[in-house]
Amino acid sequence: MDDECSLMEFYPLLYDMKNNINIFEVNENYLANNACFSVIKPLQVMRLRITVLYDKPKINLMKKLMLTMFIGLVLTGSVNAQKVIRKVSNDVCRCLEENQHLIQTNGINQVINLCLEKAMTRYKGKLQKEYGDDFFENADSVQAYNFGLEISKQLADGCQVFKDLFINGENIETGGAAELYAQAEVYREEGNLEAALEAYTSAIALDRENPRYYNDRGTVYYHMGDAYRAIGDFMKATEINPEYGMAYYNLAFTKYNMGDLDAAMADVNEAIRLMPDYCDAQNLKGLLWYNKEEADSALQYFNRSMECDSTVTNFPYNAGYVLYLMREWEDALRYFFQAVNRGKSGEEIYSYIGNCYDQLGNLEQAVAYHTRSIEESDSSYVPYYNRSLAYYQLEKYDEALEDLRHAWSLDTTDADIVVQQTKCYEALKNLEQAEQFYSRTIEMEPGYAPYFDARALFYEKTGRHEQSIRDSEISLGIYPDDCTVHQAIGRNYRAMGEKEKADEAFARALEMGCDKEGEELEEE
Repeated sequence: MDDECSLMEFYPLLYDMKNNINIFEVNENYLANNACFSVIKPLQVMRLRITVLYDKPKINLMKKLMLTMFIGLVLTGSVNAQKVIRKVSNDVCRCLEENQHLIQTNGINQVINLCLEKAMTRYKGKLQKEYGDDFFENADSVQAYNFGLEISKQLADGCQVFKDLFINGENIETGGAAELYAQAEVYREEGNLEAALEAYTSAIALDRENPRYYNDRGTVYYHMGDAYRAIGDFMKATEINPEYGMAYYNLAFTKYNMGDLDAAMADVNEAIRLMPDYCDAQNLKGLLWYNKEEADSALQYFNRSMECDSTVTNFPYNAGYVLYLMREWEDALRYFFQAVNRGKSGEEIYSYIGNCYDQLGNLEQAVAYHTRSIEESDSSYVPYYNRSLAYYQLEKYDEALEDLRHAWSLDTTDADIVVQQTKCYEALKNLEQAEQFYSRTIEMEPGYAPYFDARALFYEKTGRHEQSIRDSEISLGIYPDDCTVHQAIGRNYRAMGEKEKADEAFARALEMGCDKEGEELEEE
């Protein structure tokens, strides 16, 4: 694999930002209840784009310790292991010697797991004393990681059977390392990762000082979901050749996907130092800044990646996405269209463009791009929902209802679809249907105060003030700090001619921070 190639670009990574959307204070409830914004439904997966598919492995403590041991094998230097570490490693070594005959039938991993578990059980009390009472419960702890490293170093230094099994490897194929490496590349390009892994390992057994062999095997481990072994190989590559920029990039990329942003930042900085013209590294640094909640720095590096390569579609897309979350609609559009001009298409980007136009008040263009999003994929309810919002603002209520019914046929769990249908029926003066749909939203999410507020407003506008007050009081029971609900109660009491109760509600609203508006807070 050439140095210019990054982590096997087989598939695009769809990096899910949904759980982190609050880092730029994008609050859907705020958008839904602020008159300055339409209720724009984000796509189901908020994402930035990079180049590798990654599934983080789920492993228990024993499995994690095993994988950590492989990282330890590629680290240099030794530590003065404490007494319990030596005891555990000696027991593991003896167990391996006694059970070599089981390896052929049960596999290396199962035997090492058996020996490690046996030794750790024997010294459980000492390990808990050394590493903490929760050592056996927390597989992700620093203590568990350090323990695995220390054990691996002890075994690599003093246990011959361990070195034979894990360092020297098994069944080394004949032939030169270069031939084996070339065969590994063929297997990898074919997608036969198991065969590629075996061939890379055989090549390494014949040439342990070639950093590219470790780097490329690391990419295979990564795509097989084994991030720990991948890190071990990338580290070994940088140990052999400290100027090997691609290995640093791969380290950064892997750590980024494992959530270790600080370590990833250090590695990507080294990659950029060694490969200043490697555009993916600039993009990755933008992603890291984004995850560190530094939007301006993220945009700076996304722009650098675009200047570096004028063909990659994901670079301007990432910049546009960040600006979209910052509600910089015009700037977001500019970058999204750069991505489109570079060849990007699909449901997602057209939906974001439509949302931007909606926020800018260009509703006809919003409808046009939501329609393009639907044409790309009609299996998602989101573009239908978003197009219905534009139709609603254009007062095309029947068209909006048609889209909302289609959205509901694709997803019957999103109460926002029902809310928007309610607004359409109300606009069409179909008050009976509107009331039914308001009630349906509350049935779907009885703990969501804004739905009670919406029905309370409907009751207020239709003159049913007691029912409106009742819904507002339920809303305050869910969320007691909303001064606007007290204002609504005051308006209803005033309409009912109960001035004392109205003044009390208005005074409470003012006390909680609502401004005095019109005649709502009349003075005696």
